[in-house]
Amino acid sequence: MSTPNLAIVHIVASQNNKEVTANTAFDDLDVALTDLLVKALPADADYTFSSAEALTHMVIQVTGTISALRHMIVPTNKKLYAVMNNTTGGFALVFKTASGTGVNVPVDATKYTWIYCDGTNVVPLAVPTSGTSISLGGTNVQTGNYSIVSGDTGKAVILNSASAATFTLLNPPPSSTFVVFIYNMGTGVLTVSRNSLTINGRSHDLTLDQGDAAFVFTDGTNYYTVAARIMSLGVFMPGTGSNNQVLLYLALDRACVFPASAPNAQAVASVAATGSTTYTFKKNGTSFATVNFAASATSGTWTQAADAIFAPGDILEIDGPATADTTLANMGLTLQGYRF
Repeated sequence: MSTPNLAIVHIVASQNNKEVTANTAFDDLDVALTDLLVKALPADADYTFSSAEALTHMVIQVTGTISALRHMIVPTNKKLYAVMNNTTGGFALVFKTASGTGVNVPVDATKYTWIYCDGTNVVPLAVPTSGTSISLGGTNVQTGNYSIVSGDTGKAVILNSASAATFTLLNPPPSSTFVVFIYNMGTGVLTVSRNSLTINGRSHDLTLDQGDAAFVFTDGTNYYTVAARIMSLGVFMPGTGSNNQVLLYLALDRACVFPASAPNAQAVASVAATGSTTYTFKKNGTSFATVNFAASATSGTWTQAADAIFAPGDILEIDGPATADTTLANMGLTLQGYRF
């Protein structure tokens, strides 16, 4: 017989030299509560700890180079662990049982994370509260493509280059408290790759031109920016229009998206239309939205089926109807988008 979790052998009532079994049990308990296992991963893959490795060590430090998130499988024995992700490559380790849920442990060569196997799942020993703070400050200046790592939390990660570059966010995010300030001080365009996740609920990368910046936060699943990135475009037509009038024709200087359904878009006129009058918004000559003034109306109704995504240099055009309304006058159009 042995103990249910650490598998320490029991003393049998009829045995001789009981002190041998007792002393062995003391030693097994000692190492289970104190010993350090430095595990160099034998391959860039998930790893399953043997019972001997897991049950005779309290502290586990994992080293090696990985190219993706890896799972560290522990036995289902109930046990407390202090674990460190000291791998290179910038990816998290998930400590879990073979069939249960686990704990995401980001790269950090200076700190251990306390976790507990409850016999089914691996759970964090303590959950950070809303009062948990992170250290803010420090810079990480790059001159080319770069993969953000968990150690960048609280820092300004800066591009200083005349060439275009991409900063790639972590997938999955290292923790729900991760935050990074990204700044482009160079003349090359900086793309912040969402790495298959979403930014502000959308499947678009960020584009930062020279002097542009963004705070990037996460909920532990996807990413969000808190810097205002709204882009509102307004056009005014004084007096009445003319036939086939082009109200706007310009090349955008920044990447942006005008969302489907044209939220917060406005269309007003000081003098109502005599008949139904429609203005068309185009991207590089192709219609993506319309606004219609009904007869006797001084406000327009917008129609836009899908997001209109513009890259720098794409042409935004607003065209009037082939036959202008004779009374619709002093019209203002405002279309709201977001920079990406």
